[in-house]
Parts: sequence; C-alpha cells; structure tokens
Amino acid sequence: MIWHIFKKDLRLHWLFAAGVAALGWIGPLVVYRADHAGALSNQQQAWSLMQLLIVGQLLASGILAATIVQSDALPGVRQDWLIRPIERRDLLLAKLLFVATLISGPVFIGDFVESLANSFSTGDALAASLLRGVCLLAAFYLPVLAFASITRNLTENIVAVVIAVAICAGLDTLINMMLPLHWQRMGSSGIDWIVWFTFFLLAAAGAGTILALQYFRRRVVAARWLTAAFGLLGVMVASPPWQMAFAVQQRLSPHPGTASPVNLEFQPSLGRYREPSHNSGAGFRYIRREEGATVYLPIHISGLGADSVLRTDLLQATVNGVHLTPVIPPVVRDGASVTHALVFVPAPVYSQLRDQPVRLELNYSLTLLRLAESHAVPSLHDWQDVPGFGRCETILNKAGTAVDLHCLMNSSTPPCATFFLEHTPTGRRTPATVFCGGQYTPFYPLFEPDPWRRAEIGVPFNAFVIAAEAGESRVVMRFYGAMDHFTRHLEIPDVRLSDWVAMQ
Repeated sequence: MIWHIFKKDLRLHWLFAAGVAALGWIGPLVVYRADHAGALSNQQQAWSLMQLLIVGQLLASGILAATIVQSDALPGVRQDWLIRPIERRDLLLAKLLFVATLISGPVFIGDFVESLANSFSTGDALAASLLRGVCLLAAFYLPVLAFASITRNLTENIVAVVIAVAICAGLDTLINMMLPLHWQRMGSSGIDWIVWFTFFLLAAAGAGTILALQYFRRRVVAARWLTAAFGLLGVMVASPPWQMAFAVQQRLSPHPGTASPVNLEFQPSLGRYREPSHNSGAGFRYIRREEGATVYLPIHISGLGADSVLRTDLLQATVNGVHLTPVIPPVVRDGASVTHALVFVPAPVYSQLRDQPVRLELNYSLTLLRLAESHAVPSLHDWQDVPGFGRCETILNKAGTAVDLHCLMNSSTPPCATFFLEHTPTGRRTPATVFCGGQYTPFYPLFEPDPWRRAEIGVPFNAFVIAAEAGESRVVMRFYGAMDHFTRHLEIPDVRLSDWVAMQ
C-alpha cells in the first residue's frame, strides 16, 4: 500500500516535484560557479543569485512537503482514505518516502555531484552530502510535515505558519529585552553549538512525536497544543544562560585539568594600550564616543606552554558591582605573554567613575588549545587538498600585499588555526594570522548552500617575506584542538578607568 500511495502522490504532484528538484540542482551549479568565478564581481553576482535560490528552494520544498501531507489530510472526518483499508503506518511511511526521495533526494544528488566537481574524494563527498541531508530532513522537512499534519489545507497551513513565526519572533525579542545585560547569549562563540544541537534534537523529537500522535491517534487538538509547547521550548532554548552552557562545555573537556598552570594577572607596568594607526576599527572603536569608552587592561599570562592557543570565549566584567557589556578579547598564541582585556563602559557610568578609584572584576571563560597537526601548501597554487581542513586555493591578492586563501572546509574543521608565510630557501617567516571561528563540537550542522563551509583568509607579506618571494614561499597551516575549557576570576581594586583608555 505504501507504493500505491506514493504513486498517487507522484501522479498528482510530479510537475511541482520536478520544479523543486530543478531548484535543488541549480543551486549547487551556481555555488560551484561562485567558487570558481575568478573576478570578484562575478562571485558577488553568483552569490546574490544563490541567496535567492536558497530561499526559493526551501520555500518551494516546504510547500511541496505540506501539500503531500494534506493530499490525505488528517484533521476532519470527510477524507476518503478513512473509509478505505489503509494502514495509518503505511500512509505515514508513504509521505516520508516521498519527502526522502523526491524532495531531499535531489538536494543530496546536487550536493554530491558538486562535491565531486570540486575534486573531493568519493568518500568525503558522500559523507558530507549525507550529513547535510540528514540535518535538513530532521530540522526542516520533518517539522514541516508535522506542522502540515495539524492543518486542513495549504491556506490554513500558511496562515498558521505566519502566526507562529510572528509569535516566536515577538517572544524572542521580549526575552532579549527582559534579560539582564550579563545574561550573555551564545552569539558566535565556540560553544553556540550547544544551542543549535539542542534545537536540532528538539525539532526532530517534536516532529516525530506530533507525526506519531496524528497518524496513529488522530488527536488533532492535542497535537496542536504539543506543537505550541515545542515552539515555546524552542524560543527558550535560544536564550540559555552563558554559565549553564559553558558548564556543559567544561564537562565535555577532552583533557580536564590541562589548563591548571594557566594564570592571568593584571600588570600595570606594561603601560597603556596604543591603538594601531592603520586599524581605526580595533576593539570597540566603531562605537561612537558619546556611547561610552573602551578600557584596555594589560593582562600578563603565564603557564600557557609551547604550541598552544588561549581562546577567550567570553569576558564578563563588573565595575563597582555594575555589569558591563560582555566582550571577546583577542586570541593569545604560544610565545605571547601579554594581552589586553577589553571592557566597554557605557557613557553614563564612565562619566561618573572615570577619575575615581573603582573595583573591577573580570570573569573569563577560556579554552586552552594545543597543536594537533600542521600542513604546508605552495603560496601560489590552484585548489589543493589540506588534510583535516578541506580544499584551499592560494592566490596573490590584487594589491599584492598578501596571499589569500579561499577554502572549502569540511564539517570537522578544527576550532582554531594559525597561518603564516615561510620563505622555503631561508626559513624566514611572517607573524601568524589567527583564525578561531570554529566550534568545539566534532561536526557542524550543514545548513549552508552546500555541504562545505567557506573561509577567506589573508596572510600578509612583511619585511621577512616580501611579495617578490611568493613563488619561493609556502603557506604553513597549524591546526589546534581543544584540550580544556576553564574559567578564571580576576579582581582589580583601586583602578582608574581613565588611566587605561587607549592612546591615539
């Protein structure tokens, strides 16, 4: 019976399904073109088109999935399938088969072919395409099927979706307005995977529960209340307290206690921070002066060890008990013993306390990372494999001041990496460029336009390696893995804020 229901849906909606499949195949073609367009203007045009295709493909596939469910609607008592000898299990499996083969299937094929075209191995292409397909199925298509199962027709479904999105957006905004300043959300830190992973599980569990309740019990009212409950939980999951989330990350430390020797100490003898003249956007300089001031506190770090990176996931500060805006200071590499704690002080607080001795308290959430592997690639070369990272192209930028890396990264990209130029004949090296945008989870949810994440990293020349030596140089990539997640508390009594505002 599953096959007969599937064929019936295919006969009724084959043209719609063909259009959705076409969008699923055009998207990877445009992405491939964007990656290999060459000229920047061509890349921008291709990515602009890709944004439209992403929205169009998700919208069209969502409507098709809802239409398939509602061709045998569950609410009401007038559907002809109710009086036929059709097992409800068969009806549910037929709908899932349609989504898996004719909606999710073309997306998987497009991703797989595009990955092969980018010269990834068959195994890597298959694994990445399957992972993205599973993520989309569990976090998008199943919730769409579940939501469609509690409405009678497409019009009712669209109205319900608009209302649900408006309510969730309003609740999210209200929660953000009510949260205290120091209740920091995950943002773009290395632990925000906890939010999306929890949301992923919540979406899959909620959709599965609602589908089972509807197809096997036809409890429409109960399913609608359950949908509202899972939606409310989803809004709440988006705003967990930082301390709770980081405590979870600490419990998952691969080698707890490794960071025990690491110590942070306020060291005024290091002097005031001077803003680089070439970087007017350093720190919080993009904030207008009337909004407040950025205080740079010199911090000495000891016990870091060789081949290590210290990543500040979050710095929370209080002055005389008043919570300040949380900030994320720079990453500290091995060989460095000095950093600056960036503390943004709002204008009313700064004007009142700037010349008074105050008590500052700094609460650090930190991650110690150690060198895991290192690779080197020619500084001027077409696309090439970088084990553990993906595939990268190295080209000279237009200004001739740096080597640009354009990388297609896999889902298990290390959370931190450093890049520097090395002149092969002499061994001269440039200072390392840090890339710490990764997550601490072993894989990413792949909701990108295709199975690969993208990064553009500039590695500048300097007096040690000049542009004329690019042909004899290589880009050295050093990848760091998380060892220990830990916290440090630092108290600074009797400090004047005005003494530590950056010098121009």
